Amino acid sequence: MTTVSQENWHFRISNSSAVDRLLGTDKPDTILEFASAGDLVQHLGNDHNDDFIRLHSPIDERLDADPVSQGWAQRRTLLKDLKHFPRYRRNEYDRYHAAARAASSGTADSSQASMVGGLDEEIENSRILVPAGQVLFHGRANDDLTALQPYPTYISTSLHPIIARNSAFRRAGENSKNGQPRVFVLALKLPLPALWGQAGKSCEYELLLPRNLFVEERERHAGSKYETIFADVTVRK
Repeated sequence: MTTVSQENWHFRISNSSAVDRLLGTDKPDTILEFASAGDLVQHLGNDHNDDFIRLHSPIDERLDADPVSQGWAQRRTLLKDLKHFPRYRRNEYDRYHAAARAASSGTADSSQASMVGGLDEEIENSRILVPAGQVLFHGRANDDLTALQPYPTYISTSLHPIIARNSAFRRAGENSKNGQPRVFVLALKLPLPALWGQAGKSCEYELLLPRNLFVEERERHAGSKYETIFADVTVRK
């Protein structure tokens, strides 16, 4: 099964306005090239020029044009046909994660068990099966993803590295009061069902993975803005 390509990124960034070009005072474009998404994520981890702002739209365009991404969008289960995933995405994100952790520890009450069972079923019934070899991104402000094995709750990932970057900063909070932001570059070693969260004018390119996955860290790189962590999703409990 084909994956959404996360290799060979090429960006041309204009440094001139229309007026500059008319006056002949335009400056050379900036060319950025990355062999892999991991290289791109590490670059953004040291992003002193706010390149992420100008790279967001070109990444959107590439993902929108990718035939595999288009196929997932066409096969997705519509949010209107789901009960739990829309609630998870809107304002009950923390409740679903708390319920999943309670289920993992055997302390879930009936309401939590219903939430977890419902979202589990929606993921399992998804028509999207993300193949082994796919690279996904996840942003957070702690090491729970690799420290807790298996990871007891759902993993909200994105095909878009800047979405994960933004998530890492949001979770870290102002002045990183909640922890150091981290962006995980996740390589799937097994196929997994997932719910597609890209709908309407959303630019999240979200794939919600099931709970109880084993995630193994391979390498870590410190950046001035955030840490980049390369990890493999190896086993599903």
